Amino acid sequence: MLPTTITHKPASAGEGSGSSRRRRPGRHLWAFIFPALVIGLLSGGCAAVTAPPSSPAGAPIPARPPAGDEALLSLFIQLAEPDGPALVRTLAAIDLLAADGAEFALLPAPLTLESAAIAGGQRFAARQPVPAGRYRYLRLSFAAPRSGSEPAVMPAGSGLKLPLPGDFRLAPGESQSLFLHWDPAAALDPARPRQAWRLQPATPPLLTDLAFISAPEIDTVYLLRTDNDHICGSFAVAGRPTRLAYDDRRRHLYVLAAGAGAVQVVEAATGRTVDRLTIPLTTRPSFLLLAADGQSLYLLDEDDNLLLFDLARGAVEQRRRLGFGARYLHWLPDGTLALAASASREIYRLDPATLAVLTVWPVQGDPAGLLAAADLLFVAENDADTVGVYRLHDGQPVTSIATTGAPYRLVAAEQRVYVSNRRGRTISLLSMRPPGLLREIATEHQPGELATATGYRRLYAADSAEGLTIIDQGSQRVTGRVELGTRAGHLVIID
Repeated sequence: MLPTTITHKPASAGEGSGSSRRRRPGRHLWAFIFPALVIGLLSGGCAAVTAPPSSPAGAPIPARPPAGDEALLSLFIQLAEPDGPALVRTLAAIDLLAADGAEFALLPAPLTLESAAIAGGQRFAARQPVPAGRYRYLRLSFAAPRSGSEPAVMPAGSGLKLPLPGDFRLAPGESQSLFLHWDPAAALDPARPRQAWRLQPATPPLLTDLAFISAPEIDTVYLLRTDNDHICGSFAVAGRPTRLAYDDRRRHLYVLAAGAGAVQVVEAATGRTVDRLTIPLTTRPSFLLLAADGQSLYLLDEDDNLLLFDLARGAVEQRRRLGFGARYLHWLPDGTLALAASASREIYRLDPATLAVLTVWPVQGDPAGLLAAADLLFVAENDADTVGVYRLHDGQPVTSIATTGAPYRLVAAEQRVYVSNRRGRTISLLSMRPPGLLREIATEHQPGELATATGYRRLYAADSAEGLTIIDQGSQRVTGRVELGTRAGHLVIID
């Protein structure tokens, strides 16, 4: 979480938690432990160490949000100098040390780091729910070098204790992030191997060149700097955060907590929650769109309702039962709303004040995403594997553009349209005038939600491999990834 004042008294570490933990046994226990330890060693075994949850056969460990008096801690690693020497190191363990002496293992399996692969990027290292409370150190333990060519400056198994920043506390329900800076040059210097690692807290970001990314599986929203593509902070949103909307006038981020039937209002500069709006008349909201004036929200739910929510009054102004499988909302240039209807395969143009239907346009497939640009409406026709292009003034078809499979979301940049294809593992690049396919950009993972950073000419695609795929808009090639260690939901960017 971004730095903020915690005014309540946190629970002591270790209370009311199912998190993995290790305590040193007292001397009076050694009379019982020593014989068992000798037997274990003679039989070729080793002493059991409580570790974080693991999955069989190397399967991914399911992420989960904190429960009860727990908080969530995420850890990311980056290089102090991206152009430093090439080095490989394996972290055998990362432990969080509490003020009361309790120890909590964060790393479920050894983590091998290659400085050349990290370069100017960032690695996701670990994430665990831990008991709320006060913590003092992060301890790193290193494995033996993988080959004789790798210098063993730090003894294998030795622990490096890094002081946590300030009076480090985790409050119940929080989601905080810490950042390890690794200096391979210092690691190779026999005089300063322990200076190779520094621990940094999250820092308050400037509200520019910044992305917010929802992580529904862990009740968290991450902050990403778009100048260097590094995660720089996080905050908690209870109830499965999905869709995001940013109000640049009030500098508020609206987060749809779909699992709680609520919208959390967050002060974007600090990550502080300023309000939590319970949405009446619905328990399963699925989509959120902010009005252009920032005065109201439009919400769809899984029961096929459309709601107009007045933010000043905190009340539903209008509610319309649709009945045609509404799944997506998009603003049109004339100030009306376009609603994509899955069941009827139609686009409904609505009056934003009354929610009355003004026009209905049929399309050729299930409309998963919409984009109005250049007096045209581009429609991702998911089950037809096409992007349909229609005239905005009368809804008449202009052309149909074939894609590699299951087009999902669309975004415009530099007079071009990008389309994520979930089944094809590509992003289609389309021209606007005349509308047509320019090329398919191959991605390693299935792309989903899209957003662009205008100043850096980058396209970000939430992907199926627990991160974001980065595409350079100049070369139209994949240039990197952002590792999250959990599925990315929606993202919005402040340029």
